[in-house]
Order: sequence, then C-alpha cells, then structure tokens
Amino acid sequence: MENNPSPSALDDLLARISAVLRGLPGAQELYLFGSAADPALKDPCSDLDLQVISAQIDLSRAAWFHTLSQAGKIALVYPLHPEDLAAQETAFTIGFEGESLYHKVDFGMTAQNFTEGFFNQTEHKILLWQQAPSSEPVIDLPGSAWFPEWGTPGHFLLGELLSSVRYGKARRRRQHLVCWRFLSAKLNALVRCYQWDRNPFRFPGAALSTWDFAALDRRLSEGERLGLMSGLKTASPAEMDRSLVEITRRIAAQIDPGYNSKDTREATLVREILSFIESDLLVD
Repeated sequence: MENNPSPSALDDLLARISAVLRGLPGAQELYLFGSAADPALKDPCSDLDLQVISAQIDLSRAAWFHTLSQAGKIALVYPLHPEDLAAQETAFTIGFEGESLYHKVDFGMTAQNFTEGFFNQTEHKILLWQQAPSSEPVIDLPGSAWFPEWGTPGHFLLGELLSSVRYGKARRRRQHLVCWRFLSAKLNALVRCYQWDRNPFRFPGAALSTWDFAALDRRLSEGERLGLMSGLKTASPAEMDRSLVEITRRIAAQIDPGYNSKDTREATLVREILSFIESDLLVD
C-alpha cells in the first residue's frame, strides 16, 4: 500500500470511477464533494467523496459493487450505515488494491426524492456528470473484498484501522488537535474491547457511559486497568504517533489475537494496514 500519495494518482482514480459509474443502473447524477472538490483544500492526501443521485435506488444498491469493481479491484468495504433495503440512501468507505489508503473513496447513493439533506449539508460540490439513467438490472457478483457486516467485531476493527489512517492524514497536515481527537477516541475504542463478550456477530455500541467504565473498574484487575493507559503519551507529536500505533495494534490483537499468523484475506489486510500506519508515522 503506497505511502506517498500523488495528486495525479487521485485524479486517475477519480476518472476511472466516474467513467464506470455511468453504467450503474439508476444513476442520473454524480457529485464530487469534500476536500478534493475545493481547490483551497485539495492536497496529495485528499480522498474522494462521491455521491450518486439515483432514479432507482434499489437497482443502484444491487449493482454498485459490480460496477465499481470495473475501476479496479476492491480490497475493502466499510459500511457507514446499517444495511436497510428500504432506506433511501446508503454509503460505504472503499479501498482499492494498488491505491494509497489515503485515497480511499467515500461512496454514497441517494434516491432522487431524498436529496435535500445532501444538497443542504454539502458546501463544496462539483457535478461531474448528468445522464438519463439506465433501468437495466445488473446481477452483482460476490467479490473477495473484506466487507464486514455492520455492528460485528470485524466492522469495528476495520473502522479503527481506517480512523488510524485518518490520523496519519491529519498528522501530515499538521492538524495536531485533530490528531488528539483521534488518539483520545482510540483509547476509548480499546476500552470497548474489554467490554466485548466475544460474541462473533455483535460488538458493543460506541457510547460508553460512566456506568460502563465503573463496571470495568470492578471487573478488571488494577494491573489491567493501568495497562490500558500505559501506551497513551501525548507530550509531543512523535509520542502521540507512537501511542496511536501501539493502541491500534492492541485493538487488533484484542479482536483477533491470531491476525499475525492467519492466512485469510481479512488477516492479510489487517497486517498491511497496520504496516502502512506504522511506516507512515514512525519515522526516525
């Protein structure tokens, strides 16, 4: 996974995705928004925020993976919302093989009668194309991407890995307070691992109450509780970076202690993302 993203690589990825999405059933408009759509904010670490407006959201939802796979092999998909076939919008974070993790794609689809929120809340956006939508259904083929189901331990772990990538992007941009936000949230994520009951299909919700922390205070030994905080050092950006890498690795080990030895697609990607984060942040 490339650690030195370039603007030309991002532009090439955008061109490929924009072209293949013309074939997405139901797609009638494609918008680019976020930092890549704002000349004042775009930089080599910008990702792609893309929104399809669909005349037939059910057809678009059924075919998006197959369609986007024509722009490149998809390595990972992180659902941003629970799966709801009746919903009028859906969104995923997508990583393509051979592309920098900084060039992930936040891809959303919205029904044409449900666009008010997108248009009102998105300040910088560019209409990339507009067309008469196709209504020809496409049978989506299953891929080999890591695509964890919403609310599972795998979904939690992939989300934490991606948030560490976002930390690296903030550090490159010298956004030290944004880095602090990600690091403090990472410690809370580690605490959630200790609240988990090892159910492979469900992971605790994000909001930990004072009562949750009090219960862990009672259940864990003093050594375990102090150990949770042992990796958190914030006196300098370099110490914060080391803390971020250490806590992310501890989260991965808590969710799947065997990720270093397993030969599954998921374990391989966990190792690759951790290596990407470490090589980007731990520079001597």
